[in-house]
Amino acid sequence: MSENNADFVIEAERKIPVYKKVGVLVCGSGSAGLAAAVSAARNGADVLLVERNSYLGGQSTAAYQNWFGGPTDILTGFAREFAVRLDERGGARLLERYKTQTAETGIQPLTYHLAIEPEEWKYLAADIAEEAGVKVLTTTWVSGPIMEGREIKGVIIENKSGRQAILADVVVDATGDADIAARSGAEMDKLPKSGYLIAMIPGFRMGGIDYKKIAEYAREHPDDFWPNQGVPPGDFDGENTASIQGIAGWFSLVREGKEKGEFPKELTGISLQVNPFHIKNGIGYFVGAHLSSSVAEGKRFPWNAEDVAKVEIAGRNRARKFAKFLKKIPGFEDSFLIEVSPTVGPQDSRRIIGDYVLTRKD
Repeated sequence: MSENNADFVIEAERKIPVYKKVGVLVCGSGSAGLAAAVSAARNGADVLLVERNSYLGGQSTAAYQNWFGGPTDILTGFAREFAVRLDERGGARLLERYKTQTAETGIQPLTYHLAIEPEEWKYLAADIAEEAGVKVLTTTWVSGPIMEGREIKGVIIENKSGRQAILADVVVDATGDADIAARSGAEMDKLPKSGYLIAMIPGFRMGGIDYKKIAEYAREHPDDFWPNQGVPPGDFDGENTASIQGIAGWFSLVREGKEKGEFPKELTGISLQVNPFHIKNGIGYFVGAHLSSSVAEGKRFPWNAEDVAKVEIAGRNRARKFAKFLKKIPGFEDSFLIEVSPTVGPQDSRRIIGDYVLTRKD
């Protein structure tokens, strides 16, 4: 230990067994990690994909960050393949398959839009990795890099088999928080001076939702919703954009709830992500009710263990309070909380200073 016997513990030198030596090691199986692992394997590389959870998918499956959308010209390559296959399995629906409502409403829908079902994402991710020949090691935490000078040669892992080493020609850091890069000494971008703070958002899943009643209320109170986020003409039938655009609003009910102290004051509104599978089964996903932990509780960072723990506990408490309030919303009278996401979903984190630095526009 150190001289004052409190600041540090000196870990004794020991031999760490090498679990594997591979060509490409990918740490993290979110959207980026899965794409990297599968693409490398398809190009002939010997690939090992390491994931801390017991399933693949990253934020899409572990944090219920179950929405993405944009213009079709950026939905290409692996991303498009995955989206199409998820659509075919019923775990999402590409908007391009829907009947356009532009003539009826004047609304130009997104070229593509996916509100995904996390469970189906897990299965597809595992299937597509196996098809490509990617070796997968789940329930494994990457605890640090193996360095030789300034060059990374592999990582140290911890799992039920103990502490082991993985050696690799190439290490891909897809942890989301740049954990490996940061511990390797890579330069990190400073947080913006604008006062922006990182949002860590817990998602949660609810059942017992009556979408017919939601549609009826939305049509009777169109000003109570964000533009294009209420219910266009037609029901939730799986054949129009109302089935997947998402529903966001209930403004008057939120204001009333805040005035009575029934709606969590730190929450900014209600936003529900849905697709035909959810509608058919009366379930829906809420991405933390658009709560920024930084706004509610001060600075919180996803690479700080204490901060993450505080957000996880607070997020579960808010979800419980939020679910109770929802019973006052038409269509949610019989709803119930199924599960809060296993992890929180940071909307931003460390940013590596590399050959090119990603921007918000990217």
